[in-house]
Amino acid sequence: MDAVTEPRQGYDEYDEPQTPVDGFSPIGPASPVRPGTVTGAAAMLYIGGVAAVALGCVASIVGEGSALGYPLKIAGFVAMIAGIVNMLLARAVLRGRAWARTTAVVLGMLNALSAIVPPLLSDGAGVPQAFFGVALNIVLVGLLLAPTAREYFAASSEQ
Repeated sequence: MDAVTEPRQGYDEYDEPQTPVDGFSPIGPASPVRPGTVTGAAAMLYIGGVAAVALGCVASIVGEGSALGYPLKIAGFVAMIAGIVNMLLARAVLRGRAWARTTAVVLGMLNALSAIVPPLLSDGAGVPQAFFGVALNIVLVGLLLAPTAREYFAASSEQ
């Protein structure tokens, strides 16, 4: 006599996954689909975080034999911490955390403003770098404030 087994949760008797119905899957509420704007913003945060950690490591190593040794090592350490925070923020953005979106938008706006100040205080040196920094931060903020991103974060916070 064959033993009758129940299908696994979320699967039918043929071991095929069941499809979600009305926003609910057989194993719980369906997750909202993450739009490309959120994925793009998180990718920018990850890339910036990795770059900050790498530059922080380089600054710490170069600071060893430099006349600016101690301040350069401190700056490198701060850059590494900022990079790690950026990567953690990117992960939270991918998971749909509204606090992470708000934090990324505020920091992006502050970064854009801080990139403008040095060329204004100098004789115009560093304008191309400032333009690049401002443009990247405006794109980041725009991606996180796009209507599809707002809907995603609103749906994610309801769960």
